Amino acid sequence: MLDISRFHGRLNDLDSHIQPSPRTYELAAGEVGKHFTNMLHRMIESASEEEAKKLTKLTGDECSLFTDETVWLLKGSIAPGAFSPDGRLKALDHMGVDRALIFADPGIQAATFSKHAIGVKTMHHWNDFVVGFSKHDPNRLRVVALLNTHDIDIALAEAERVRPPSCWWRARLPGERLLGRGCRSFELSTYGHRLGK
Repeated sequence: MLDISRFHGRLNDLDSHIQPSPRTYELAAGEVGKHFTNMLHRMIESASEEEAKKLTKLTGDECSLFTDETVWLLKGSIAPGAFSPDGRLKALDHMGVDRALIFADPGIQAATFSKHAIGVKTMHHWNDFVVGFSKHDPNRLRVVALLNTHDIDIALAEAERVRPPSCWWRARLPGERLLGRGCRSFELSTYGHRLGK
């Protein structure tokens, strides 16, 4: 394994993700989380015994043991700190990481960026969840809010709602000042190019 001891406590993780398990997916994604959990249960029920074991193992709850093996080798929802802010902070400490920029998992991103009403609902639910997640240590847990840009007024209102007033960044849109509650970064849907029009 690579010796990073001289960097311990000075590293930043710029591509971290919250990984809900079927038991916790609804907490992070609301209605979409219910759908994901139901879909996964149907997949497991219809899979061969071997595939069902693999799926069950990959989608379990986060590990509460923080060792080199668990922290560095376990992935997905079973990794230490995959879902809980306290677990994430312990995992960061174990890895020697000072701060993490934390994104949604791809399923939540895809649902949020949908042009259907579920996209906006998922956006609100996820952003509320990550604002709470970040409050455990906003300096170290740098969460990324999701913005559905199919309706720019909804996207701007959401950015105002979830962004902390103490943050230095402001929107690059004429006349728009973004204030809110706790997200320092935003991830836009693939329709972000419309922002300038």
